[in-house]
Amino acid sequence: MEKETKHNLKSRNPLIFLLIVLLVVSQVNVVTGLTGSEEYAISLRGLDARGQQCEEVKVIGTPLGTRTVNGNAISSFVLSLEVEEFNTSVINHSVSAGSSHTLAIKEGGTVWSWGSNTYGHLGDGTRINSNKPIRVEGLTGIKQVSAGGYHSIALKEDGTVWAWGYNGYGQLGDGTKTNRDAPVQANGLIGVKQVTAGSSHSIALKEDGTVWAWGSNLDGQLGDGTKTHRDAPIQVSELTGVKQVAGGGDHSLALKEDGTVWAWGYNNNGQLGDGTTTDQNIPVQVSGLTGVKQIVAGNSFSIAVKEDGAVWAWGNNLTGQLGDGTRINRTTPVRVTGLTGIQQESA
Repeated sequence: MEKETKHNLKSRNPLIFLLIVLLVVSQVNVVTGLTGSEEYAISLRGLDARGQQCEEVKVIGTPLGTRTVNGNAISSFVLSLEVEEFNTSVINHSVSAGSSHTLAIKEGGTVWSWGSNTYGHLGDGTRINSNKPIRVEGLTGIKQVSAGGYHSIALKEDGTVWAWGYNGYGQLGDGTKTNRDAPVQANGLIGVKQVTAGSSHSIALKEDGTVWAWGSNLDGQLGDGTKTHRDAPIQVSELTGVKQVAGGGDHSLALKEDGTVWAWGYNNNGQLGDGTTTDQNIPVQVSGLTGVKQIVAGNSFSIAVKEDGAVWAWGNNLTGQLGDGTRINRTTPVRVTGLTGIQQESA
């Protein structure tokens, strides 16, 4: 099918209703061989029975016959029409929030989005904001999504990476700086197991433990030893054996298999955790952290969960986001007060 329905239904079950529909054959795509009662797909632009915009439906029915009017073949059908909706069947850990939009993966691997759409980062082929979930065009088989500032990225089951939205720094990775309102494939990336979006950059972790990045590099957040923006993925320098990555506002984190954490990019608030406030364009080790099992990057601060369930944080603490009982920025990790037995964090 080309697209699914653009409108969102509030009920959890698919809405079924019986219609007699007149279809202009020259304007729809109908699977041939329609006999008896069988399931088939049509691409239909128009309104559904409730008067809401509907661009594609799945129908089950029996053709009644065909007649010609003004040279057009008109087919009549009695149809049971099923409209797909966004409901609560979302895969665990498959929701991501950007600066002003949200992404979610439904069971079956389709991606849905809502919120701001100024740069096409909802991926529905328009630039129209949406206050309810709409389906991202053409994506199936998705296992992970990440929402950036004004761009979105998705990882397919086949290990390829797809992106859409704002592309002023090349953060979509398609070799251009053209904004996209529908997904495009990031150049040359295969064998990817995780993706993450920063504010204006993107990061991919490959199955072989190498890390690749693209987009804005103003503060060295791509980790390639330069401050040159990249519109296609480039390997992060001197970094192997990685099992998780996290993209912050303008900094990046990596967790190695040995439980150590590495960071690069913007460091004005100490979010790299190396004891300085100096930007780094290649990875540096976060001071004093071992036995880490998960990392999370905020806009200007960073978080790590250790194997013992303790949470550690560093960077900007203006509003107390480090949880250490102060509002003092930290250039090395401090333990979050009173938290133990933590399984998972999110920033």
